[in-house]
Amino acid sequence: MLPVFERLRERGFLPWIDRHDYPYGRGSRATQSRGWCVQELAWAELLQDNLIHAGGPALLNVTLPLYFVPPNDSRLPRSVWQTGRERGPFRPAGVRRVDWAVEQIIRFVTREQHQTEQVAGYALQSTLFRNQLLAKPGLSQRVTQFSPTLTPPAPAGATHTSPRVSL
Repeated sequence: MLPVFERLRERGFLPWIDRHDYPYGRGSRATQSRGWCVQELAWAELLQDNLIHAGGPALLNVTLPLYFVPPNDSRLPRSVWQTGRERGPFRPAGVRRVDWAVEQIIRFVTREQHQTEQVAGYALQSTLFRNQLLAKPGLSQRVTQFSPTLTPPAPAGATHTSPRVSL
C-alpha cells in the first residue's frame, strides 16, 4: 500500500490513507482476507447505491477493486471480493504490482473526474435533472464538485483550474 501511495504522490496525485477513523485498517487486520474489508465494502456499496440516478447510470463511482490474484485463484470464491469481481480489473501476469496499481488508480480518478464534468454540464442544461439532484441534500455537491487535487499538476508555465459548478 505504501509504495502505491508514494508513487501516486510522485505523479502529482494526493492519496489519503485513513488510519485514524478506521482503526480496523491498521496493523494485522489489514492483511486478513476477512474482517475489516467486509465493513469497508458494505459502506462503499451503501454510498454507491445512493449515487445512482433513478433510471440511469451511476452519477459517480466510489469503489475500484484491484485484484492481484488470477481470476481463477481458489481463494477468491471464498472471499468477500467474489461478489465484486466484475467491477475491478485483474493484474495481468508478469506486470509489476505497484506500476499496475498506480496506473489503474490514475485511470479511475481521471475517468471519474471526466464523468463528474459531464454530470455537472448536464445538470446545468436540464432543470428536471438539476431539481432531482437538489432534492437529496448534499447529492449535487458530491456529483458536481471535485477537488482540483485529483488532477495532476499543470506543466510549468501552464495554468490549470478545476471547474466548480453551482447549481
